[in-house]
Formats: sequence, structure tokens, C-alpha cells
Amino acid sequence: MATRDQLRARTVPAIARLARSRDVRSTFAEVTNEPGDQTIIPVLPDDTVGYVLDRLREAGGTAVLVLLTAQTCQIAALLPASEARIAVAEEDGTVTPVHEDCQVDMFFHYLARVGTATISRVTAKLVDHGPLQLT
Repeated sequence: MATRDQLRARTVPAIARLARSRDVRSTFAEVTNEPGDQTIIPVLPDDTVGYVLDRLREAGGTAVLVLLTAQTCQIAALLPASEARIAVAEEDGTVTPVHEDCQVDMFFHYLARVGTATISRVTAKLVDHGPLQLT
């Protein structure tokens, strides 16, 4: 049985093919860290939001989150939430109370409904959600 890290690593070739797509490249450019690096966090459906937030902290606060299954590709941009965005979200009650034990696939289902969410001082923006097409 493969370890979870090995299972995540198996998605890297598919993610690389996606990164060569013009539509996806613009998303990757949006989430560039200070030195010009782009971090991609490949996740499994049952990984937790806590796992994602830990990887995001290691990445410097900006990353592309990619969940690939046999049938779908889901991509979200993760960016630091500005103080203004956090203040507005707190004022209008739109801060998303996502528990760190929440599974990533559930989080993507939520993003599919709302588009953008503010969680734990992070703005998560759904970029792509649908059938996997690696042509």
C-alpha cells in the first residue's frame, strides 16, 4: 500500500500537464510568492483543511490547491486575506467557520457553492471545478 505522500506524488504529472494549459497558467501566476516561486499543494479527497493550512504556512501563505481524482480536477487559489477583507467578512458574517478536521473534498464542495471563502486569515478562491480533461 502506498503512503499518502506517494499517492499525492502520483498526481504531479497530471498537475504538470494542467499547468501547461493557458487558462490554468494565469491562476498559477496570480499566486506567486515573493521570490517568484509558485507552490502547488496536491491533496487527496480525505486530506484535512488543517493539513492544507500547515502546507500553506510552509509555502509562505500563497499557493494553488489541487485535488485530482479519476474523474475531476478541482483547483483553488489560496492567498493571504487582507485586513480589509477580514474586517468586511467579520462585519457581514461571511468568515467561513471551517474546522481543521474538515476533509478537503467537502471544502471544495463548499467552494463550488460560494466561489470565494475567507478562512483562518486566508482567502480561498475556486478557480476550476469539473471533469478532468488532460488533453
